[in-house]
Order: sequence, then structure tokens, then C-alpha cells
Amino acid sequence: MEQGRAGWCFTGRTFALRQLVAWLDAEAPDGQVHVVTGGPGSGKSAVLARIVTLAHPTTRTLTPLDDAPDGTVPKIGCVSLAILARGRSLTDVLARIAAVTGTELAATLPDRQLDLLVKHLQSQPSPVTVVVDALDEAAEPDAIARALRRVAGDAEQAGVRILVGTRPGHQRTLLRACGHDARVIDLDSEPWLHRDDLVDYVRRRLLSTEDPHLRSPYRNRPELAERVADAVADRAFPTFLIAQLVSRTLTNSDTVFDPDIDDSLRLPGTVADAFDDYLVRLGPDRVRVRDLLMPLAYVHGRGLARDVVWVTLAGTLAPGGYTLADVDWLLASAADFLVEQIVDDGTASYRLYHQALVEALRLSRSEDVAQRQITKALTELAPIVGARRDWDSAPAYVRRYLALHAAAAQQLEPLLKDADFVLAAEHGVLTTALEEWTDHAEPEESRSRAQFFRLVPDQGDDRLRRAAELEQGARHLGLDHLAEQVDRIAPHRPWTTSWAHLGWGDRVDAHGCYHGNVHAIAMVESDGEPTLVLSGCGRLIARRLTDGQFLAELGSGRPYGGVEDFGDDWFAHLAWAYGNGDGAPDPFNPGVLIYTIASGQVGDQTYLVTGAHDGAVRLWHLGPATICSAHEKTRTAAVAAWRTERFYGPFWLKGAGFVGGDHPLVVAAELNGDVHFLDLESGSPAHPTARHPGDWLWAVTCAQVAGRPVVLTAGTFSGDKSTRGCVQMWDPATGMAMGEPMLHDSEVRAVTVTTLRNLTVAVTRTFGDLSIWDLATGRLVRRKSTHLFSTHSNMDVMEIAGRQVLVFGTEPSTLICETDGSATSVSRHRVDLVDLVSLEHLGTIRIDDGVLTVLGVGRHLVVGCMTGAVALRLDDTLVRPWSESN
Repeated sequence: MEQGRAGWCFTGRTFALRQLVAWLDAEAPDGQVHVVTGGPGSGKSAVLARIVTLAHPTTRTLTPLDDAPDGTVPKIGCVSLAILARGRSLTDVLARIAAVTGTELAATLPDRQLDLLVKHLQSQPSPVTVVVDALDEAAEPDAIARALRRVAGDAEQAGVRILVGTRPGHQRTLLRACGHDARVIDLDSEPWLHRDDLVDYVRRRLLSTEDPHLRSPYRNRPELAERVADAVADRAFPTFLIAQLVSRTLTNSDTVFDPDIDDSLRLPGTVADAFDDYLVRLGPDRVRVRDLLMPLAYVHGRGLARDVVWVTLAGTLAPGGYTLADVDWLLASAADFLVEQIVDDGTASYRLYHQALVEALRLSRSEDVAQRQITKALTELAPIVGARRDWDSAPAYVRRYLALHAAAAQQLEPLLKDADFVLAAEHGVLTTALEEWTDHAEPEESRSRAQFFRLVPDQGDDRLRRAAELEQGARHLGLDHLAEQVDRIAPHRPWTTSWAHLGWGDRVDAHGCYHGNVHAIAMVESDGEPTLVLSGCGRLIARRLTDGQFLAELGSGRPYGGVEDFGDDWFAHLAWAYGNGDGAPDPFNPGVLIYTIASGQVGDQTYLVTGAHDGAVRLWHLGPATICSAHEKTRTAAVAAWRTERFYGPFWLKGAGFVGGDHPLVVAAELNGDVHFLDLESGSPAHPTARHPGDWLWAVTCAQVAGRPVVLTAGTFSGDKSTRGCVQMWDPATGMAMGEPMLHDSEVRAVTVTTLRNLTVAVTRTFGDLSIWDLATGRLVRRKSTHLFSTHSNMDVMEIAGRQVLVFGTEPSTLICETDGSATSVSRHRVDLVDLVSLEHLGTIRIDDGVLTVLGVGRHLVVGCMTGAVALRLDDTLVRPWSESN
């Protein structure tokens, strides 16, 4: 049925319909997306609408089928769901498909929604067929196409079919996104394209056989209608929309066009010409109609409501002023067939019913000028309260789609630096706007614009959480004024970002610093203030915890950190360097990559020990300048040895720590499992090198059990030639293993020691599991699968809202549960929070970089990343308060 006209005018496309009906009737799907494509006006939507209409029991009974060709009528009920994708996000499309299965996705994290949908589709008792039209007009067409491709492939055995209508996209990108093996029906190509279909369509419209009440000067004149239809087809082929516009103009005319008398070249041959020809027939109302339709040519999503936005844009894009009465007149005029009404959740929105009409209207205007005018007009619809715009009170269309207009006008950046706007904007649309803004810039400018993606909060999060994410991104980019806006409008967010020194690709951070990989962080005190020492690329960086202020750099040819860096009574210098290999390590340079840092207090003296990529252990002495000579002898010897024979150790140092007591030690462990117990004073071995009971060692920690110092090493286990992992406890006084290894089903990547209900326990993490072990007995207390993956060996325990909370980094991954086959997908880097008592997952914190290490210091969580570090201050609202029932 055509827009604005009674009766059924579908004709032609027989070959395409037969192919689709045969696929729908087949016993099993083929696991591929089926795509109906073609240029503007080719009839893609008509073909899909024919399938959907005839598959529905109600509309099937209203459709005349007497002359329907054999094999073109699908079975009733063969289509489960039809979606008009125009303006819709990926989340919206997935939610509508999930509703068919009775699944609710709203409470599921966005990066897990597709996994959950596929899982439920695979368990459906009956086949599901989904028809998605206007994919090319969706808010996220590529993402939706890729998701539909996965649904079709992964749920094939459950009988799931996916049918899509779309333009091909630039260089056929949308067709490729649907899958290289997608079954494509191109209505502009043989064998699906036939000129006779177009002739038949125009002839039936001219004769108006389906609508006896429609006036037409060609009614009951079949020979003339045939000749005119043939002439129109010559000009319109292969575009059905041109044929529709021209035939409507002809039927509305008071005169008859006869190709034997009149020049056929008078007939339009493009959509734009056909559209103009139709408007001319409206006489003096044509300018008014065009002006009121013009806003619809620029709208996004489902269109404009009958409200102030439509009226404002009409007055902005045209010289005259318009009111809602003018909009009402348009919707009741002869041009009403050009406007499509979409009712969703009880709200009516209006669009031009065909994308080709959009393009025809926009031909008459400068795109840049129009988008700048629209951006300004929409911005001014947000009222000013005090000194700022109240975006929450702006019309819904402004909050949702202003970003897209601003991106097209190259005016997006001011909006991105307005915290109120970012928090009010819709996530998917804002992301799409950023992509378009970034793509339409020169390479250098594009890279600069791409960093603004870090400002976009995650979809689905509540406002306070999104505010915390926005502040974090602002600190990262050095936009402190934006971060201060967040603090003003959302003071009670679940975490605040004290500072961020994170680079962008191979660049320094917004403050001009370059860290490199921060694999390790330690905390010491300087002048009574907590001070962080962070690993970098060939150096150590000291920063004040509270504000990230740079204090000093150790290494990179600098064996000292002087009073000009640290303050009047603080000093740092290299004590010694130890290497388990040929030659002597460079005493001045702490290695290309530093994998581990540990701080320790021996008496009133503060030390740092580092382990690096070059296989060397280095001890730094921190304290008053008067102690400078304490290690002069060992340092001088280290320099002399290094100058004689250079060193590169066989394996990386993966863990280090301090053991106090009467004979303080430094413990260091290599990736190959070698464990070294070194005298703190001299740096020489205190015991023979020990060996972790596995081929690979990933982590080391030091603790006390029943008042006795112990060392724990974590990694693989090779005792039974399996792929299992283990934790081994050591007695540093003897360098000997204590008890049997604590065995795990897979290699142990991280271990930390804490107190849990008066027990000293080791908490361990493997690829997907968390375990708690009683160190007094060596027995397993609790184990739980998390399906969270990280290759980096660090975690910590913090107290939040009365809970002991385990914090650790998680990498993007998909893990499959061996028990039920379910998949857990993580799409971005983040920190996860787990209750230590129950091992219940409490939540996540998004981190815009790969997480390498975490350190809890009171309320602060310091996260070491691939390009720097960020310090967060956690609020109790981040997790639920602890109670006896938890």
C-alpha cells in the first residue's frame, strides 16, 4: 500500500520475491544474512513490506492476491519481527530482537548484550525471522550490520533468519559489514531488474484500478495508459520512486499527457526533477510546502514531532515565519503523502517518507550553511539558567541529535566541553557524531579529535556514574575546566579523578610528560606526604599522591634524586644492582621496562627495589641527604663491574619484595621461576637460588603468617606435566619451600595477601577464577569463576563501604564457561571490583587504557596503564554497603 493512497499498488519484482520466499520456506536457514539492496527509489522497502504484509495474518486477509505470481507469497507467521532501523542505535535494535525471545537487555552491560541475545536465540523452541529495513539510515549502521551477521551465523541451528534492506553504502561497505558471504539481491541488476515491472506499475497507477475513488484522466483508457506508462518507464528506469512521483503528478493533472503528441522529454528523469514537477502542480502553495518540508530533509532518527523544533527549523531554513498551524495545514494538504508518520511509545514523529526526497530537497542548499543554521537554532532551544544552558530542559530532539548537526557543521567541540550537554546527550548518537566529526578532518586533526572519544560516558550507566567517567576523561585530556564543571553539577559521584597522566598513542600526556608502560607502583612518604613511585620506560617517576605533582625522576643515567626534586630532607640514590647472568647490570639505568617495584622500611630507612626487563635487581635508598655515603662502596663496585663487562639477564624480573628482621633481605624472582634472596646491605645472595615449581613465574608477594615472614611465588605448576598453576610459600630465613604447592586448575597470574575474618589468606587470580587460601593450613577456603581475563599480575584489597573489596584490571576478552557454554564478553579495559568475603562481583570502573597494575592507598586507587597512570578517589556509593546478609 502506498503512502497517502488507498489500494494496493505493488507489482513486479517477481524473481526477487520468489528467491526470498523459497529461502523463508526452506527447512533450515543457511547462516547468512540475506540483503535486498539497490539505489534510492529502487523499491527495497516495497519488497520487504510485501513479505512482512503477507506474512502477517491480519494484513494478509486485506491484500488482494488473485494475480500474485506463483512462489511469491510467503507462509503466514514466517516473519517474527519487522524493524525500521531508521535512526535506531545498536542497543535499540538488539532490544527489539530480544523482546521476541522474552529477554530483557536493559539491565545487561552494553558490551554483553549481543552475547546474551545470541544465547537466548540459540535456545528458542521455534524459528525466528527478523526483517530489518533502512539499515543505511540507522544511527549505527555498521555496528548493527555486524551484529546481525553474528546473529545469523551463531543462531543458525536454532532456525534464525535475518533479512535486511539497505543501500550498499559507500564502496559497498554496508554489504560487506553484513558478511562477505551475505546473499545479496541487487534490485538495480539482473536478474532482479525488469523494465516491464516499471511499466506495469505506472499503468496500474494511471488506471487507478485499486482505488475507484481516485480521480485520474486515464481511467478507462487502457491503451493511452499503456503508452504513457511506457514513456514514463523510459525516463524513470530503474527507479520506482520517479515513476511514483510522475504518475501521481499525471493523475492529479487536469490535462492528459499523450506521448504520441507531447514530447516525452518533458517527463522528469530524476527524483529531484520529479519532485519539483509535483510541487509546481500545487500552485501558490508550493513555496510554503517546500519550506515546511525542508526541516524534515535534515532530521535524524525517527523525525520531528509536531512541536517547537519543527517550527523553529522551518523559520531558520526559510525567510518566512511559521507556526504549528502551518504544520497542521501541511499534514492535511495534497503534499501529505510526502510525509511519513511514525508512532513509537505513543509519540508521533514525522519524516519524509523516502530518502531520495531528502536528497532532492537538500540539493538546493549549501550543506555547511544549513547545518550551521540548524546547530545555532537547536542550541538556542536549550534555556539558559543562571550562566549555563539547561540541556535537560531542552526538547528531546535537541538532546538526542544536536551533536550530529554540530558535527556536520564542524561545531562539535564546544558542546563536548560542556559537561551538562555531554551528560544529557544520547550515548550512541554522540559516539556517531564524534566518528563523523573525526572522519571528516585531515589526518593530523583527525588524530587530535579522536581523543574526545574519552569524554563519552558509557551507555546505560546512571547519571552520577557517567559524570565520574566524564571527569576522568576530562582529566586525561587536560581539560581541567570541564572536570571542574562535573564537580559542580555532580558532587556525589561514585568516584572522582584526582589526576591523570595518560598519554595518547605514542604522545606525551596533556601535561607534557611521558611515562611509557606503568607496570608497577609503590608508595613511600616524602616530607610526611604519601608519594608514589611509578615505573616508566627506563626510569622511575615520583609523584605526589594527592595531586599528581611531579617530584623526581630516577634512572636514565641519573643515579641520584636531589633536594631540588624532593625537598629539604629527602634524598634518593642507587645502592646496588644485582644480575643473575654474565657481566654486571648498568647501575644507572633501571632497565628498558620495569615490571616490579616494592617499597620497604628497615628501621628508619626507606628502600625501593625494582625488577626490570634486563633481568637486573636494583635497590634505591630513600631518605635524608646525610645517608648518601651509606652505600658508596657497593655503588662504586657496581659501576666498576658494569664498565668491565656489560650485562643482560636471561629472564625478566617479574616480582620483588622486602623481608625485615635481624637480617633484612630483598627477594626477587625471574620469569623462568628462579627466586633470589639477596642481602639488603650488599646485594649479594644470602641463599642459593631457589626454583618455583613451574616453568613460568608471574608474581611475588611478601607477608607474615603467625608473626613469621614468608614469601609467596605464583605461576605455573610442572609437577604432573599438566597446564595447572600453583602458589608456593617460602621461608626467607632459609630460602627453602614451605609445605606443598597450592594447586590451581590453570596458571596463577596474581597473588596478594590480606586478613579475612582473622585468617591470613592469599587471594589468587587465574584466567577466569578467583581463589582464597588459608596460609596457616595451605587449604582452599573459596573459589569462584569470574570469567574475567587479564595477563597482568597485580591486584589489591581496599575497604569501601565497610566491605573488603578486591580490585584488579581486566582486558577486552571473551571467555567461555566450560560448565554451561555461556560467554562473557568484555569490550574495553577496566578495573573490576569483587567482594572479598563472597567473591561477588560488585562493579567496574572504566579505564581508557590498558590496565597493567593497581595500588590501593586509603581511599585512592592508583591505576598503572600502558601510557601512564590515573589516580581515583573512591566513594562508598561505588558499591553497596556491607551487611550481615551480604
